Amino acid sequence: MVDGMKNKGFATWTGELVLNRLEDAFRREPEAAIFSVSTVRGLPRDGPIDDIHLIRATALALSLESPARIQLLYHARSRSAGESIHKLCENRSWNRSEHYKKVIDASIAVAEWLNARGMSAPAPAESSYSPAKRGAGRPPTMGSKPLRRYVRRRK
Repeated sequence: MVDGMKNKGFATWTGELVLNRLEDAFRREPEAAIFSVSTVRGLPRDGPIDDIHLIRATALALSLESPARIQLLYHARSRSAGESIHKLCENRSWNRSEHYKKVIDASIAVAEWLNARGMSAPAPAESSYSPAKRGAGRPPTMGSKPLRRYVRRRK
């Protein structure tokens, strides 16, 4: 299914959309709480989930202190500030390839959790969402499909 397609009356979430919307949330609110217990309360039932509510939803979808949630939110916060993911992994003593896998899996899990509850994604016109650009510190894919392993061919 394609980003923004309607499914049962709401726009569907994908892992890539979750990550991009989290980045935007941290751009708008760089000091947003990651570990606060209050982050698990007050999700809107009507209308799209965005910004601080999306950060709160990750606590419900993945659990407040889950390592996957922590890596997902640190990843989004670092990308929102233009910081290197390599440096983030180095500072947190995370294996970079394992970090990317956890971020992809966590973003997909959050998307599936939101979709299962009928919580709509913001329509493209309502958000500043734009597809992720490939560049330093970005994994090969952030969509809802599993990451394909690329094998280098010998010349």
